[in-house]
Amino acid sequence: MKRLELLHPLAFASYPILYVFAQNLAVVPTTDLMWLLLGSWAAVGVALFAAKKWASRPERVAAILSALMVFFCAYPSFRALTGRLAVLELTYFNESIFIRYWLATALVIGVGIWLLSAYAATARFFGFFAAGLLFMAAFSVVTAFGRYRSFEEIRGKSIPAKRGSNGSTKPDIFYIVLDGYARDDVLRRVFNISNVDFLNRLRKLGFYVADKSHSNYVQTQLSLPSSLNLGFIQDLLPQEAPDSGDRRALDGMLDHNLVSDLLRKEGYAYIGVGSGFPFLKFAAADHSFVSEEDFPKLSSLVLNLTPFGASREIAHPAFERKRLSLLRAFALARQMAGPSVKPRFFVVHVMAPHPSFVFNPDGSLRPSKVPFGLWDGSHFFEIGGTMKEYLDGYRDQLTYINTLVLELVAHIDRVNPGAIVILQGDHGSKSHLDQRSLERTDLKEVFSILNCYKVPPQIRARLYPSITPVNSFRTLLSELFGYDLPQLSDKSYFSTFETPFQFVDVTDAVKD
Repeated sequence: MKRLELLHPLAFASYPILYVFAQNLAVVPTTDLMWLLLGSWAAVGVALFAAKKWASRPERVAAILSALMVFFCAYPSFRALTGRLAVLELTYFNESIFIRYWLATALVIGVGIWLLSAYAATARFFGFFAAGLLFMAAFSVVTAFGRYRSFEEIRGKSIPAKRGSNGSTKPDIFYIVLDGYARDDVLRRVFNISNVDFLNRLRKLGFYVADKSHSNYVQTQLSLPSSLNLGFIQDLLPQEAPDSGDRRALDGMLDHNLVSDLLRKEGYAYIGVGSGFPFLKFAAADHSFVSEEDFPKLSSLVLNLTPFGASREIAHPAFERKRLSLLRAFALARQMAGPSVKPRFFVVHVMAPHPSFVFNPDGSLRPSKVPFGLWDGSHFFEIGGTMKEYLDGYRDQLTYINTLVLELVAHIDRVNPGAIVILQGDHGSKSHLDQRSLERTDLKEVFSILNCYKVPPQIRARLYPSITPVNSFRTLLSELFGYDLPQLSDKSYFSTFETPFQFVDVTDAVKD
C-alpha cells in the first residue's frame, strides 16, 4: 500500500476530534484529546493492517474507510438537509427514518468510492483533501488558544483602573451559588438543625466562613447581578423607575456581567453551569451548560456528530427533572474541576436548597403534594404548601446538598488545590417571607446567608465576618489583579416581588 493511501484515513479520523477540541478548549482536558486520538489511530491502523494483509485492493478499502468516516461525522448536516426536504414535502420524518436514509446514502457513496478507487487520482484527491482538513483542524486549535489569550471585549460601562498586577498567578475561580442557603444561626432558630459539622469540614478544607454575612437583596434576580457587577442595583440601573416590574435589564446583567469581562481581560474563559433557574442563560459565556446539556466529555462531544449522538427527549416528571438537573450541575462542576490549559471562571448556580424540594436526605426523590415551581416565601403557601412541608422539605434538601457540596469542594481541593472557591447563598431561606410586605417578613431569616471563601492569604486577610456578596469580587479582583475597587458599605435592601426596584434599606434590621 502506498504511503499516501496509508495516511489519509488517519487524517480523516483525526479531524473531527481536533475540530471538536478546538470548539471546547476551556472544558476539555488535553489528556482526553491524546487518548481519543490514540484510540482512533489504533482502530484505523488495525483496519488498514487487515486491508493490506488480506484485501486484494487495499487502496480501495482505505478510500472507502476515509469516505465513510467523513460521511459518518457529517450526520448532523445530512439530518438538517433531509429535514428541510421533509418540511418542503410536508412529510413526517422521525429519527429511525433519517437513519435509514443516511445508511442508504452511505451505501451509495461506498459503492461509488469502490469504483473510483481503482484510479490513482482518487488516492491523490483523498491525500490532498485529508491534508487540507488537518491544516484546518490545526488552525482551529491554534486560533482557539489565541482567542482566549487576546480577549479584550469589554462592555461599554465604567471599567475600574488598575494599580498594577499583584503577580502572574491566575488560579481557576469557582463561584458556587447555592440558592436560598441560610446561615447557621437561622437554621438553628427556624429549622431546628445545626450546620456546625458542615461548616467545620469546610474550615478544614481551608475555607473562611463569614458567619455574620447577609445578602444585599432578597431576590436572586437582584442579588446575582449585584455581586457579578460589583455594585448596588440602584447605582447600576439608575434609570429604572421604583414602581417598575420589568426585569429584563436584570437578566441582561446576569448574562453580561462585569466580573466575567474583567476576568476575560486577564485571560480567563467564562463558564456557566446552571440547574434550572430560567432567567440565567449564560448567553455571554464562552461555554454554557444548563440543565439540558450533556456532560462535556470529548468522546461524547465527538459522538454527537454521528447518529449515535442523536438523542431522544426523555420525559421526566418535573420534580425528578429538577433532581437530575441538580445532580448534573454538581457532576459538571466536578468533571471540569481539574486544571485546564487556560484559567477559568466558573459560575455554578445550584437551584437548592430553594424550593421545589426534590431531595430526601439520602438523595432519593422526595414526594411532594405542592405543585412544582419556583415558588418561595408566601407564594409557596398560596399554592397549597404548609409550614411543615416547607420546614421538612428545606431540611431534607439542605442535608443532601451539603453532601454534594462537600464532595465537590473536596474534589476541587484534591485535583486543583490552588483554585479559588466562593460558596455563597444569594439570599436566605424564606419560610417567613411575605412577597408583598416588609412588615410581615422575618428579615433576619431571609437576608442571613451562607458565605464561605477558599482564597489565597492576601485575600483572606481582607475578609471579615459580615462581608456581603457585593464586596466578594471587589476584594478578590483588587488583591489578585490590582484593580482599584474599594469596598462598599455592606448594605441590605428589601423589595417586593411585584416592585423589585422599590428598595427599602433594612441594613440595621439584619446585621448582628
